[in-house]
Amino acid sequence: MRHLALVALLALFSLSARADEWSHSYPVTAKPEVTVNANDGDVEVSVGSSQQVDVRVITRGWKIKDEVRIPRESDLNIHTDDGNVRVENVTGNLQFETGDGDVRLRDVEGSLHADTHDGNVEVNGRFNVLSLHTGDGNIDAEVGAATAPQSGWLLRSGDGNIRLKLPDNLGADLDAHTGDGEVNVGFPVTASGVGKENSFRGKINGGGVSIELRTGDGDIKVEKM
Repeated sequence: MRHLALVALLALFSLSARADEWSHSYPVTAKPEVTVNANDGDVEVSVGSSQQVDVRVITRGWKIKDEVRIPRESDLNIHTDDGNVRVENVTGNLQFETGDGDVRLRDVEGSLHADTHDGNVEVNGRFNVLSLHTGDGNIDAEVGAATAPQSGWLLRSGDGNIRLKLPDNLGADLDAHTGDGEVNVGFPVTASGVGKENSFRGKINGGGVSIELRTGDGDIKVEKM
C-alpha cells in the first residue's frame, strides 16, 4: 500500500465522538503517500515505524486531536479547516493547509508548501522547494538548501513579520518588500537596485536560489544561522 487516504476516516470520527480515543495501524511496503483531512481539529505527525502508519484520534468534548506516526521518508498532505498542524522529522513532498491555526514544522526536508489563512508559520529544515503563506500571522523560518534547490522560494504574509535565517554560505538572489515596515538583511550583499527602507533586491554570496519575501504590514529580517 503506497497511497493512504485518511480523509473519510478522520472526518467521520470528528462528527461522531462516541469514544474518547480511537487508533489503527496500516501496513506499508514502499514510501507512502499519506493524505489527512482532519475536518476540524489539530494534527500532529511524527516518525514511527518504517513499515506502517499509525493513527490515533483523541476527543475531549468538541476538541479533537489527530496523531499520526509515519515512516521518515513519506509524502504528506494535510488539510484541516480549523486546527493547528505540527510535523517533525519527515522527508518528502510536504503540503499543509489550515483554515485557522498555526503551522509548526521541525527538522523536515524536501519540497514544502504550507498555507494558513489565519495563524503563524514556524519552519526548520532543508528544502528543494519552499513556499510559505499566512493571511494573518508571522513567518519564522530557519532553512537550508537541500542537494538540488530549485529557484522560486516564496514567503508571504498578508499582515505579519517575516524572519528568515539562512546558512552563512548559501547563495541567493533576494527580493524583499513590505507595505508598512522595514527590511533588514544581515549578510554582505550586492544590491541590484536603489535600496529603500521597506524593500531590498540583491545577491547574497554571489547569488543563487531566488527568494521572494512579501508582507503587507510588518518587518522583514534576513539573518545568518
